[in-house]
Amino acid sequence: IATVAVEGPQAWPLARDLFRTHSGTPLPSQPPRHRFWFGTLADGDEVVLAVRETEPEVRVEVHCHGGRRVVRWVVEQFTSRGE
Repeated sequence: IATVAVEGPQAWPLARDLFRTHSGTPLPSQPPRHRFWFGTLADGDEVVLAVRETEPEVRVEVHCHGGRRVVRWVVEQFTSRGE
């Protein structure tokens, strides 16, 4: 298992864009601290998305399979869409 942390002003908008819950319920517009969801990232791997912090900046964590290729792919999903 690996954890990829994403923080900053674009962390939540990117997570909302990339992540789909298995239940089909959309993520809230504002990140609720200490909540987590099970779903898929970018129509790919199954992950757990967690909101770790909301102040002073949003920090989300993506908990995924720990293989190097999977971790690299998760990081690329965020960096290719980030600024």
